[in-house]
Amino acid sequence: TAGYISGYPDGTVRPDAPINRQEVAAMLTAIAKLEIPPDYSVLNGFRDAGEIPDWSKGVISSVVSNNLMNGYPDQTFQASKDISRAEAIVTLSNAISTQAPLTAENLYNKAGTFGPITGMENVNGNVIVSISGVTLQNLIITGDLILAKGIGDGEVTLQNITVKGDTLIMGGGSNSVSLANCTLPSITVARTKC
Repeated sequence: TAGYISGYPDGTVRPDAPINRQEVAAMLTAIAKLEIPPDYSVLNGFRDAGEIPDWSKGVISSVVSNNLMNGYPDQTFQASKDISRAEAIVTLSNAISTQAPLTAENLYNKAGTFGPITGMENVNGNVIVSISGVTLQNLIITGDLILAKGIGDGEVTLQNITVKGDTLIMGGGSNSVSLANCTLPSITVARTKC
């Protein structure tokens, strides 16, 4: 639903199948919202550049240009090779280290009302609400807004909030996330009951 994985041309996702390096590159490009370079010249550094399928050249160029994935010591990328657990950890570590760290202003883990009473305040990056009893007001969030599982069945109120990225709702009860005068272009509800 979030668009991080699209599946195969035959309409399947194959959740139990191994994943290869080019598929990981595609997911990272979507998750990190990376731009595809206008040309794929970065691939010329790999001896096996001619073997990289057309569909993955852009996403591989993107992750290599952003230092999220690298090639092997023999100067190959090996796009179709299954990714190992060690490679997955290095790739995730690279992705995490390139993201801007959350500051106290981006992480709301105490109940209360946040944001100016009048006017609008810009919050750069992603915002995470991880507890019930939070009201966000008069904010423009340049990244994503995540209402985390820690909210449980509790309440969150959003008043005059604009989110430039995506909104992911993982917590809150059936009627406990209140929205008033909000601009949220993309909302995904991914709340599960245990």
